Amino acid sequence: MSSFPYTFQITYDSVKYMKDSTLELQLNADGGFSISDCHNKTDPVGSLTGTRITGSMPLGVISGSCYGATSSVVCDTFQKNILDSSRDIAADMLLPTSGTNIITPHIEGRYSGSDVLLVATADNTTVNYTDDPGQKQIILKTDRSSKFVSQKFGPMRLESDKPIYVFFVLVSSCYNTSDKYEWGDPALTVVSPVLHYYDSYAFSVFDWNQYETMHYISIVIQTRARYSLMINYTPLQARYTGRSVFGTVDWYTLTFQTKPGVYYVHTANSAPFAVFVYGFGPQYGYMYSARQLFADPPPPTTARTTGGVSTRPYQTTTNSKITAPPCEKTEMHVNDGIDNDCDGVVDEETAPDEKDNDNDGLVDEDIGHYPLKSRNGSWGEWSSWMCPSDCYSTHYYRI
Repeated sequence: MSSFPYTFQITYDSVKYMKDSTLELQLNADGGFSISDCHNKTDPVGSLTGTRITGSMPLGVISGSCYGATSSVVCDTFQKNILDSSRDIAADMLLPTSGTNIITPHIEGRYSGSDVLLVATADNTTVNYTDDPGQKQIILKTDRSSKFVSQKFGPMRLESDKPIYVFFVLVSSCYNTSDKYEWGDPALTVVSPVLHYYDSYAFSVFDWNQYETMHYISIVIQTRARYSLMINYTPLQARYTGRSVFGTVDWYTLTFQTKPGVYYVHTANSAPFAVFVYGFGPQYGYMYSARQLFADPPPPTTARTTGGVSTRPYQTTTNSKITAPPCEKTEMHVNDGIDNDCDGVVDEETAPDEKDNDNDGLVDEDIGHYPLKSRNGSWGEWSSWMCPSDCYSTHYYRI
C-alpha cells in the first residue's frame, strides 16, 4: 500500500489495510480488481500514490482520481470557487517508465499552469530541475515518497540521481478570465523518460463536437533533430514554431492545435522523441501520452482504414518523402505476419469466414488472429471507479 502518512484504509475480505501494509490477490485470466477510496469522506486527501504493485505474471494497472475536481483555489490576488467543473475522473494506464532524465510537455491554449508529480523509487533521491525563476532541487527522502512541482511557465527537464516516476497533471484553471476553455476539467498522463522515446507513433484524436473541445499535440525532441519530424508524411517543423526546454538548449518542444483524426508521426532520420495529446473545453479535459508504434504504418499511397497491421515504408528520398518498398504476393498462413496480398496491411482478414472483410475484392486472403469472444467490461469491480452520487458532496483531488 501507499507509504503516504495518511490514515485512510482499504477493507478487503473483512481485513483492513493501511499504509505500508501488503494486500495479496489471486486473479484469473482476464480478471480484474479495483481499489477505490471514493467513499472515504473522513480522509479526503488519502492517496494510493506510492503503492507498489507486483505480479507473478504480466498485468496492467489503471490509476487516477475519483473526482479530479477543484472546489476552490487561491490565486495571486483573489480566491475563486470553481463551480463550472463537471468533476471528471482523471486516470491513465500506468507503465513501468521510471528514469533519471525526464522532460515535461509544453501546454498551449490556456494560461493555467500544470502540476508535475514526482514519485521516488529509492530513498534519498535528489531531483534537479529548472523553470523560469531558475534552478531548483528537491530531495525525496524515502522510497515511494512523492512531491508535486508546479509548471507555470513552460517545459522542464528533470534530472535525478535515482530513477523516478513522473506524472503530468492538467489542473482546473483559476485564471480570472471568461474564456470557457480555461475551465477545462483535470486530466493526467504518465511521462516517459528520455531513454524510452521512440521514432514513430500512431494515435487518434477523437471528435468531441458536443464539448466544443480544442485539441493539441505536444512533441518533445532533441533540438538538432526537430527538422526531421513528419506528421502523416508531411514535414512538421516548417508549419509551427516551438520553444526550448528550460535549463537546456539540447531539447525542444513543439505544441500545436489540431483537428480530430488519425495521425502517424515519425522522424525521417529515426531520431527518438515523445508525443503528448491533450484537449479541453467547457467542463471537459483529457490528456494522454501517445504510445510507440512497434508495428509498421501503411505507405502514404496505399493507406487503408481496415483492421490489421500495416507495412512500414522505408525508402527516404531527398525531399524527405516516404515511399513504399516493393511487394510480392505470397502464400497465406493464418497469422503469419506477412502482407500476403500486397495491400499495405498485414493479417487484416479476421477469420476464414468466406467474406471480404477488408473490401478489396478478395476473400480470406490474409487472415490474422481469430476474434475473441466479446466481454462486458465488468471485470472485478471496475464500476466502483465511476463513484456514485454521494461523492458529489466532497471534492477529491488525489492522483
